[in-house]
Amino acid sequence: MKIYISVLLMLVLNSCSLFKRETIAVDTALRIRSCPDTCIYIDYLDFAERVTHKMLNSETLESLKQHKVRVRVGLMKNNSHLNKKNSSAIYESIIESILNSKGLRVMSPSVVSYDYSLYIELSELQKKPPNNKLTSLKLKLSLFTPNGNTIGSWSEIITSY
Repeated sequence: MKIYISVLLMLVLNSCSLFKRETIAVDTALRIRSCPDTCIYIDYLDFAERVTHKMLNSETLESLKQHKVRVRVGLMKNNSHLNKKNSSAIYESIIESILNSKGLRVMSPSVVSYDYSLYIELSELQKKPPNNKLTSLKLKLSLFTPNGNTIGSWSEIITSY
């Protein structure tokens, strides 16, 4: 009986080595657990963080962060196939990244008094061949003065299945 269990255990352990193993950071593992559809959800959060950090690390915002300006963050315009849960996660990731930068004060979309306004747009780029399963999404962050003058615009494209 002991031999049978030992052989069975060896087979199970060896079969595990046939599968692809990946090392996952603790932060990523938490995101996988909260993933509603597939692990592509992680890519959307990383995508949002990359664009936000591109904006926060730009020369334009470096001078603004020193003054702790008030930025009214508008609701995200979603012109894509993403469901409300995924697009909300992208929006929340952008807000979280801005708050963690500690250089800008985030204001509600309903406030009247603010220094700058951030416009967020998620759009789906048109697929080329009709049977193409790849989808390209573009996330664009645009910063405006209260008068409507553009301070800067930052965007990035991600392709998913």
